[in-house]
Amino acid sequence: MAGRLRYLIGLVLILAVRPCLAWESWGGDPGGSRFSPLRETANVGQLVRALEFHTGDIAARPPEVMRRTKFEATLLFVEDSLIFCAPFNEVIALGPGTGVQ
Repeated sequence: MAGRLRYLIGLVLILAVRPCLAWESWGGDPGGSRFSPLRETANVGQLVRALEFHTGDIAARPPEVMRRTKFEATLLFVEDSLIFCAPFNEVIALGPGTGVQ
């Protein structure tokens, strides 16, 4: 019985521990500040673009239609894919390591 109780207490503690640097709200915090609490900035200048993806909307749609739209997306990582919605309500899934649709 004591072993089972210790197991249950351990399980509850594991489930109760919050990830220390997870973005639990859209934009990083309840106010949407979009800033990380991390303090290390020495390697910021070494960042490189991981991938680039073009939806094809500019080539496929008339310029007057494109003038009336803007594009912002919040990528979601779901089941090994980066998923987002393009400006004309098309859902696109990309491979996270390659950017291949």
